[in-house]
Amino acid sequence: MTRNEPAQLSIKEAIETAVVHLTVQGIKDNSWALANPKDWESPIIQRYLREDANYVNGIEALYDEPATASATS
Repeated sequence: MTRNEPAQLSIKEAIETAVVHLTVQGIKDNSWALANPKDWESPIIQRYLREDANYVNGIEALYDEPATASATS
């Protein structure tokens, strides 16, 4: 027996994730400023930054061409 998660829960999580993404990117791009600069060290922001870096590194790895040995004649 399986149970699917309610659509409302998945939509809520998607919206919350989008808000965190937009907020952190806005702070990084200097579109917004934190009232307390120490809030940059917030666990939520730091987790987002780690996950974003891992995502970017994963995408870059997909496009890296493997090194090939050059044949000399």
